Amino acid sequence: MVNGAADPLLCDLIARCNIVPFTAPGVIAFETHNETKILDLLRYAHQQHHAIVDAFRGNDALRAEMLFREHATTQEVSMAMRTPPHQPAPKTTRTRN
Repeated sequence: MVNGAADPLLCDLIARCNIVPFTAPGVIAFETHNETKILDLLRYAHQQHHAIVDAFRGNDALRAEMLFREHATTQEVSMAMRTPPHQPAPKTTRTRN
């Protein structure tokens, strides 16, 4: 679909998302966990996307920032779910301004 759009900007954005922590498709854990838990996490993350868009549309920068931070935490949970029991979860670094 992305290639069919023939939009170099969109193709570049998708390529970048696939290498950035928290945005690559492989970040979501599907293989070894309870399907209900995974679907709950996906639904929650999807609701967060809508809330972030609403904050942008409402020109509420502070809310958008807080929602983004919360969403990053949700992604950390997903990443930790992918980590085999014998390995520590990936470390993330976030800066606060």
